[in-house]
Amino acid sequence: MTTDVLTYHNDTLRTGQNLTETTLTPTNVKSSSFGLLRVLNTDNPVDATPLIASKVSIAGALHNVVYVATENDTVYAYDADSGALLLHISLLGSGEVASDTRSCGATAPGIGVTATPVIDRSIGPNGTLYVVAMSKDSSSNYYQRLHALDLTTLADRMPAVAIQATAAGGGANTSNGVQTFSPAQYLARGALLAGHDWDSGRGHPRARVGLADLEPALSRRANGRRHRNGNRPGDQRGVSRRSLDRT
Repeated sequence: MTTDVLTYHNDTLRTGQNLTETTLTPTNVKSSSFGLLRVLNTDNPVDATPLIASKVSIAGALHNVVYVATENDTVYAYDADSGALLLHISLLGSGEVASDTRSCGATAPGIGVTATPVIDRSIGPNGTLYVVAMSKDSSSNYYQRLHALDLTTLADRMPAVAIQATAAGGGANTSNGVQTFSPAQYLARGALLAGHDWDSGRGHPRARVGLADLEPALSRRANGRRHRNGNRPGDQRGVSRRSLDRT
């Protein structure tokens, strides 16, 4: 039986525990019988943890699916049992490429999808894979966009939203006491986090992913933190349990 892995380390507490495991034990997990099953080809390094959704209907058949996102802003859907490629899609806009490293060698050769995505199977007709992708255009304008992808097609369920934020503060990118998010100067947090609340004004549930507020149409709010020297990207790759933004 395949167990869904819909978020980094399995749950919002990031425990890594699999409470539905029925086969593996400390006794039978050994080098002679447990290890690498296969290698899945991608177009660039993978820093985001792959996620798994079971019994997803793709092209009329049910599959246990591994979703993989790369630093080239490509998302793949592989059959977890056979290793067959089912779907793939680029999140790059027209005329765009993945970001350069912004002096951060840890993400060489570039920055695309760094944060582990998150899956919410209750949102949309087939479930939704949320991904933040970084890119730049030919004029060296940088973008970080939140995508909501249908699990069965990998198509955007709605137009991707460019992440924007302002906050009271000082330092780089500040004017009149207001600091503005710069998509060129931030790295993604280690993993997105999803949660729900109820939109009483519209009478239906509302999803919140990471620190970006998702209304029925994605809103344009997010929080970020810039690197203290104001030049290199702000490093937000550490993963910990965080409350969702409810402002």
